[in-house]
Amino acid sequence: MVRSFDAPILRYFFLWMIGLISLYILTVKLMSGGSMPLNPVAGDLLTQVIAFLPFFYFLFKSMNRSMPLRYYVRPHIASAGWIEIVLVAFVWILFSIGVDGLFGYGLSWLAPNYLVDSVSLKLFDSETATPVVMLTVLLAGIVAPVMEELVFRGLIFQRLIVKIGVVRALVISSLLFGLLHLEGWLGASIFATLMCILYLQTKNILVPIALHVLNNLFSLFLDYIFRAQEAITDIRLIREELAWSILCLLTVPWVIKSIRKYWPKGAVNLPYYHNQSNLT
Repeated sequence: MVRSFDAPILRYFFLWMIGLISLYILTVKLMSGGSMPLNPVAGDLLTQVIAFLPFFYFLFKSMNRSMPLRYYVRPHIASAGWIEIVLVAFVWILFSIGVDGLFGYGLSWLAPNYLVDSVSLKLFDSETATPVVMLTVLLAGIVAPVMEELVFRGLIFQRLIVKIGVVRALVISSLLFGLLHLEGWLGASIFATLMCILYLQTKNILVPIALHVLNNLFSLFLDYIFRAQEAITDIRLIREELAWSILCLLTVPWVIKSIRKYWPKGAVNLPYYHNQSNLT
């Protein structure tokens, strides 16, 4: 039996991504006549397309049978299990919002300019065309979560478990995921931690993918609904949201309870290896 994650696969993945991104940028540049005169909307969409590029790596690895995609998926999860998973995810998301809010309150005193720049980011405004909205929803709401889960939970997390152990792999891969989301890195890291835990628990990459898609689609929905509102530029308004952050932090007991229940204990069998042994 081929044990894919015992090999140094991360370096090859990053080499693949460097090559694909370089080819993508070159293609865009040639198609634009070499000057790449992009407005902010076009530039944002072209950046989001990069999230699709890991698909070619996973497709190649699956087609040559060195890392079949079917081993990322465990066929059966009881409906009651899904209900519990969604409730746990909801609690953790509220917790991450509260932590982000509390962290933002501190930044409002220490680095107010950075905070205003980060919270004033909006994907949609009142003039955003419908095709742009639909493409953004497709890329940021569906494609990006699928690729991020395959890369961070499916690839990086599992390879790091083999190299450095499950707890350190969980922490490091979650922090790396958070750094990818600079404007909300702390909340993103907390979210990633839950995705790692649930992937280990369910042995099914579809679980974190489904939760990630729902989270992103809901965020995009809120951004679209409030697109006509002015971006937050007054630091005092940010500080006034402290009460909401504290309210979200009331979820702490349930977060602790879920950690005690789901946190990996001792040696773990990689979800990929578990499914490989049960499907072959």
